[in-house]
Amino acid sequence: MNFMDWYYKTVGTDTVNAVAENAQIQQSTLSRQLKSKRVTAEIAIAVARGYKTSPLNALLALGAITEADIDAHFKHLQLSDYTDAEIVDEIARRLDAMPGEGTIYDTPPHRLGPDDVIRLDAAAMDEAYDPRHDEDQPSPDDE
Repeated sequence: MNFMDWYYKTVGTDTVNAVAENAQIQQSTLSRQLKSKRVTAEIAIAVARGYKTSPLNALLALGAITEADIDAHFKHLQLSDYTDAEIVDEIARRLDAMPGEGTIYDTPPHRLGPDDVIRLDAAAMDEAYDPRHDEDQPSPDDE
């Protein structure tokens, strides 16, 4: 994805004025850089933060960094680098996977994009778990 594709996907139909306001940058600077298609990393990061999305995706789209750069950064991290709460959150995220939809959980969190949304269907969850098949629980007929 090139930067302009990322930009329009991120800001939607917002005007340059609205984007500049959200990003807390000068409208004239943003307009000039968009017209020349020479957006700086600083502006790209400000727009990403203004729209509460990852600056890494903005920098990837800009070509300032590569996926290999991101992978290299995260590759050196050890489990001990994370807090207990972060570890529990990741375990819970993986355990909440629906049958047949688990492939997203094999992707490291830093590689997930804004379109990687998990939809939990309560009816499907109820269907997937039937207490009548729980071997640890006595059946109503056993009582």
